[in-house]
Amino acid sequence: MDANETAATNAIAAVQSDVDTNKAAADAGILANTNALAAHESADEDLSATNEIQDLELTGDKLK
Repeated sequence: MDANETAATNAIAAVQSDVDTNKAAADAGILANTNALAAHESADEDLSATNEIQDLELTGDKLK
Protein backbone atom coordinates (compact mmCIF):
# COMPACT_ATOMS: atom_id res chain seq x y z
CA MET A 1 0.00 0.00 0.00
CA ASP A 2 1.48 3.33 -1.00
CA ALA A 3 1.23 6.60 0.91
CA ASN A 4 -1.86 7.77 -0.99
CA GLU A 5 -3.70 4.52 -0.32
CA THR A 6 -2.73 4.68 3.34
CA ALA A 7 -3.93 8.28 3.59
CA ALA A 8 -7.21 7.40 1.87
CA THR A 9 -7.73 4.39 4.14
CA ASN A 10 -7.05 6.52 7.20
CA ALA A 11 -9.42 9.24 5.97
CA ILE A 12 -12.17 6.68 5.38
CA ALA A 13 -11.61 5.23 8.85
CA ALA A 14 -11.82 8.70 10.38
CA VAL A 15 -15.07 9.47 8.57
CA GLN A 16 -16.52 6.10 9.60
CA SER A 17 -15.56 6.83 13.19
CA ASP A 18 -17.38 10.17 12.99
CA VAL A 19 -20.43 8.45 11.50
CA ASP A 20 -20.41 5.86 14.29
CA THR A 21 -20.08 8.57 16.94
CA ASN A 22 -22.91 10.60 15.42
CA LYS A 23 -25.11 7.52 15.14
CA ALA A 24 -24.52 6.67 18.80
CA ALA A 25 -25.36 10.24 19.80
CA ALA A 26 -28.49 10.21 17.64
CA ASP A 27 -29.59 6.86 19.08
CA ALA A 28 -29.07 8.19 22.62
CA GLY A 29 -31.07 11.31 21.78
CA ILE A 30 -33.90 9.26 20.32
CA LEU A 31 -33.96 7.04 23.40
CA ALA A 32 -34.01 10.06 25.71
CA ASN A 33 -36.88 11.62 23.75
CA THR A 34 -38.77 8.32 23.71
CA ASN A 35 -38.41 8.05 27.49
CA ALA A 36 -39.42 11.68 27.99
CA LEU A 37 -42.49 11.18 25.82
CA ALA A 38 -43.49 8.05 27.76
CA ALA A 39 -43.12 9.93 31.04
CA HIS A 40 -45.17 12.83 29.67
CA GLU A 41 -47.92 10.50 28.46
CA SER A 42 -47.97 8.75 31.83
CA ALA A 43 -48.25 12.08 33.63
CA ASP A 44 -51.09 13.09 31.30
CA GLU A 45 -52.91 9.84 32.10
CA ASP A 46 -52.41 10.40 35.83
CA LEU A 47 -53.72 13.95 35.54
CA SER A 48 -56.68 12.79 33.48
CA ALA A 49 -57.55 10.15 36.08
CA THR A 50 -57.22 12.72 38.87
CA ASN A 51 -59.51 15.11 37.00
CA GLU A 52 -62.07 12.36 36.46
CA ILE A 53 -62.04 11.50 40.18
CA GLN A 54 -62.49 15.17 41.06
CA ASP A 55 -65.37 15.44 38.59
CA LEU A 56 -67.02 12.39 40.12
CA GLU A 57 -66.57 13.81 43.60
CA LEU A 58 -68.13 17.11 42.54
CA THR A 59 -71.02 15.29 40.88
CA GLY A 60 -71.50 13.20 44.00
CA ASP A 61 -71.55 16.32 46.16
CA LYS A 62 -74.21 17.86 43.92
CA LEU A 63 -76.38 14.74 44.21
CA LYS A 64 -76.28 14.74 48.01
